[in-house]
Amino acid sequence: RVLVSGADSKDLAEVVDILKSNQVPFEYSESGDTILVPEDKRASMRMELAMKGLPKTGDVGFEIFDEGNFGISDFVQRTNHTRAIQGELARTIGMMDAIRSAKVFVVKPENNLLLSEDPNDRPSASVYVDTGGNTLDKSNVNAIQFLVARAVKGVNKSTVAVMDNQGNLLSDEGDSDGVAGVAGQMMKAYQAQERRLEAKIETMLARIVGKDQVVARVSVNLDTRSSTLLDEKFDPDGSVPRTTTTDKDEAKTVETQPQNNATGMGANVPNVSQDATMQDPIMAQSDETRESKTTDFEISRTLKEEMQEPGAIIGRSAAVLIAKGETPRTTEQIDSIHNAVVNAIGARFDQVDLTTHVTVHEVEFLPAFVGPAGETLNQFQHILDTYGPHLKNLLGIVLAIAIFVVFLRMLKKFKPSEAEVQVLDEDDQQMLSGTRSLGSGLTPELLNDLIQEKPDNVSTALRRYLESGSSS
Repeated sequence: RVLVSGADSKDLAEVVDILKSNQVPFEYSESGDTILVPEDKRASMRMELAMKGLPKTGDVGFEIFDEGNFGISDFVQRTNHTRAIQGELARTIGMMDAIRSAKVFVVKPENNLLLSEDPNDRPSASVYVDTGGNTLDKSNVNAIQFLVARAVKGVNKSTVAVMDNQGNLLSDEGDSDGVAGVAGQMMKAYQAQERRLEAKIETMLARIVGKDQVVARVSVNLDTRSSTLLDEKFDPDGSVPRTTTTDKDEAKTVETQPQNNATGMGANVPNVSQDATMQDPIMAQSDETRESKTTDFEISRTLKEEMQEPGAIIGRSAAVLIAKGETPRTTEQIDSIHNAVVNAIGARFDQVDLTTHVTVHEVEFLPAFVGPAGETLNQFQHILDTYGPHLKNLLGIVLAIAIFVVFLRMLKKFKPSEAEVQVLDEDDQQMLSGTRSLGSGLTPELLNDLIQEKPDNVSTALRRYLESGSSS
């Protein structure tokens, strides 16, 4: 497992010294900036390195705030906080079993007072993982995206990109808000529904015809429309009293006639005589009572709201191929399989002509591919996917060695050979008239003839000529 990753050479040298002093076996990664140790020694050595403050470089976490840095600006403080989050996330992701090391990059917009509506101004993150030849499934990638999205404020799962050391994009491609993103999501929905129905058919018929003896392909038609239906109805016959209000007013009127026409306060006060001892006679008297009642009725009202999300299956068709057995299947058996397929995918509810939309045929299957070790085609493909990168690197090394060997053989083949220089004896010299002898019999004319015959052996001829001259 990874002990130190992303440190410089000085820190790596100190870490190696500590590992050697503790007699802990270790090895380097291909990049040379990562040290791997056994799993049972990893925790103890991390504590040992933390006690000595190593590594001093590389991915730093929240220990960057352990030192008291007074007088630093707000920009540096926010930058250190981002670095700490990146380092802690990289360490956490690197602890996963299928990941050797990780790097996290967080991009935050400027700290503005007004929130921008541009989606490009939102925080985002990128994660680089070194899988060491392992394969990350979809659940691991989703876990990494959710971890980063929950750790960094303002980052959504859709804005976290994950890639591995082989350059493969592990997260979903495209923007989910754009047209291409919506089309990609719908295509994935189509494929998911089709694979689900195909698996239902194949697992059901495998119990009848045998494993690898049935092939099913399903095509679905999804409703991509999104609609909202609001239905409001009023029933006048279903009125119900809601409130009742009753108002009651009572009034009493009395008319009197004064006995004298005196002036003053007593004459102007009704029903009171001037001497305040006798009342005036009552001329008329009336009582009035008024009562009103108001009732408010509530009319029966029905409100119905239906929302239809895209993705509903509105049509489906299936083609099923069954391997022929030793004896051909009867028509009744084919019909029973056909009805089972129709019911399994639910095609009876949305198609009328089931014979056209769901077909079952019995055909001869080709022999299955079997490898040298007895593996099938799917197993062989899985082996290629797992060990393919390593085989590719090994093939590159073997090819380089082969090219080097061929080059050496070609170089050896085209190496010039030494020309054989024939030295004349005294009898041959006498046969050559008009020649001048030089030493042991090699004449200038003969040397000139040899050079003209083989110009590439001039050095050999001259060496022989000089040797013959020095010996004489």
